[in-house]
Amino acid sequence: MPEIGVIQKPGLFEDILRRLGVNRPTRPFTLDGNILPVILVDSGVSFVASPTPAYGVNDIFTEGTISVPGAAAILADTGPLPVGSYSLFVLFGSTEIARVQFQWRDVPNTASLYDTELISPNDTYVPFTVRLEISNANERFRIITAVASTGGQAWGATIMAKL
Repeated sequence: MPEIGVIQKPGLFEDILRRLGVNRPTRPFTLDGNILPVILVDSGVSFVASPTPAYGVNDIFTEGTISVPGAAAILADTGPLPVGSYSLFVLFGSTEIARVQFQWRDVPNTASLYDTELISPNDTYVPFTVRLEISNANERFRIITAVASTGGQAWGATIMAKL
């Protein structure tokens, strides 16, 4: 078992082991790379894990790789979406410093209900996830360039949207 760390303040773990009836000396406490299943018995603590949705081909929106886009070029657009709560996985970047806007657009697609500027370093694609609720049918999400590209650069973005 490869050791990946040593617990510096083992008092809490000693107390837990003592309450469980483990009386043998167990110092030093170390962490290893093995993953063991754990069951909490008679615990007032509950955990709720939201599963990551499985995205289908119809949930993926991108304009692909665009060479030397101008300012406000659309990199990804979901198109009109039905009402619902969406899990979004967004990936964007460029071979240069990419400044993009993530936009939540109104029904006629004439204005942003919300937008934020995002920046990625050179040759880096940045992922992020968010959960957003669409209240009006035909609202959409999109990513556009915030600035024009300098010559010879490739830009791209993908939005994965799942109800």
